[in-house]
Amino acid sequence: MKGSYPLTAAVCNPGVAFSIYIPQEIILFLSGITLIFIIGYGVRCVRSGEYVGASGLLFISFGALSNSIDRIVYGCVIDYLHMIPYFPWFNIADVSILIGAILFVFRYREGLRE
Repeated sequence: MKGSYPLTAAVCNPGVAFSIYIPQEIILFLSGITLIFIIGYGVRCVRSGEYVGASGLLFISFGALSNSIDRIVYGCVIDYLHMIPYFPWFNIADVSILIGAILFVFRYREGLRE
C-alpha cells in the first residue's frame, strides 16, 4: 500500500529536535559538554542507589552518543522512521532519549512524593 504508515527511509536531518537548524560545531560542542555532565550525574545516581534515575541517564547518554556519531560520520543525524502523518521523522536514538527523559522525570516525581 503506497503511502501507508509506518514509513521507513533514510532522511538526513541537519538540525536538532523538529529539524531546527543550529550549526554542527555548536551542536557537537554542546552535546559533548552535556554528555560529560550526564555521565557524572549518572555515576552519582548509581553510588546513591538511584537506579531509575541512572537508567534514564544511560538511555539519554546512548541516544545522544548515537546521534553525535551520526553527525560526525554523515554531517547530520540519519532519521529513518515516520509513524504519523505530519509528525517529524525520527530514529531509535531519539526514542532512547525520550525513554530516558521519562524515566528521569519519573524518578524525581516519585522522589517528591516521599
